[in-house]
Amino acid sequence: STESPASVGSASIDKDEPPLRSLSLSKGEGGDTRSEAEELVRSALNSINLDKGIEKIEEALCVPQTPRDATQLYTAMGELYAQRQPPDYKKAEEAFQRGLSVAPDATFRRRIVKKQVHVLMEQGKPDIAKIKILESLREADAVSVESVELGMLLGNLYELEDNQVQAQAAYEAALGTGLSLKSAESGGVLRMVGMRLTRIYSASGDEEQLDSMTSAVKKHGNATP
Repeated sequence: STESPASVGSASIDKDEPPLRSLSLSKGEGGDTRSEAEELVRSALNSINLDKGIEKIEEALCVPQTPRDATQLYTAMGELYAQRQPPDYKKAEEAFQRGLSVAPDATFRRRIVKKQVHVLMEQGKPDIAKIKILESLREADAVSVESVELGMLLGNLYELEDNQVQAQAAYEAALGTGLSLKSAESGGVLRMVGMRLTRIYSASGDEEQLDSMTSAVKKHGNATP
């Protein structure tokens, strides 16, 4: 479905006023079409001057953007605030929350949560990070590769606490989700989950589980186009 432009910037737009220009589409490498917002995000994240990148994103958000573009702009803004020296974690979280509020679907929200988790870990807040992941995974929307990635992150957090039981459960849930996906994109993250489970099963001597998991991942890889 086509997303309709929405006023999601910090400036209020009077609906009786002529609409401001939304960022247009451009051709990327290989002829793929990317919005100007996506080009701006790429440029800002690769910029040496983080404040300049933030400024350009703020300017873009003062005109109507589609939910998709606005989400990506706010996410990039959050990343840039977190990368500043010293990091501005408060403004980073505010940007992430704005992105979550305009995200068009659960997949976009999960992408933001992945960024939030890394920023929370930088601040030494693993408990809040786990809550964010669990809330995101409970969303009723269709699962995606991002669901598997979040499940793997949850397992990583449990491993950092030396909670092997919960880590194994998180990885196994992520594995089950990944095996239900048919996209080729899921193959890479499935192998990463498999590597973590291989370590856990090998350490506990659970050869039966290890063989079963290895066979399932291999079968998925052969069946995926």
